[in-house]
Amino acid sequence: MSVTTSVDLINELKRFHYLEAERVETYGLFEEGFRAYLKGAPNYNLQMYKELVNEITTTFLNISKDIIGIKNIFEENGQQAISESVSKIQSLEQKKLQLTADLQIIRQKEIDEPYDALADEIKELKSKISQIMEDINDEIETLKYNSEDLYTAEGGAT
Repeated sequence: MSVTTSVDLINELKRFHYLEAERVETYGLFEEGFRAYLKGAPNYNLQMYKELVNEITTTFLNISKDIIGIKNIFEENGQQAISESVSKIQSLEQKKLQLTADLQIIRQKEIDEPYDALADEIKELKSKISQIMEDINDEIETLKYNSEDLYTAEGGAT
């Protein structure tokens, strides 16, 4: 699909930001469901948690596919800087999801078999996730800067 107008590209940027907001909301649901799962200790509702993970995975997969499509649209339309920012954000989000899954495993272990090394591991993973979230926010700022020309072009075209 070749989008040629700045208005179309601006709409793709808006869709990207909407998808990022959806991703944030999905993380919230993931955390909420995981907390509910942990409250069942030691008799965890594994079936409920598997269903949650399946739903979350499907949602994240769909968001990722859409964002990769957006990245490709910008690339096809000569907007390399925007495409690269979208790609970096997507990569960071994948790392964040993996760390989040790792953190959940350790948090459950801490409940089942508490010992100090797990607390340190949790602290380290939370720090890594925090750093990635900061990196994502920085790249979103870069994306805003890189997309200013689209808004200028759109303003000049009307």
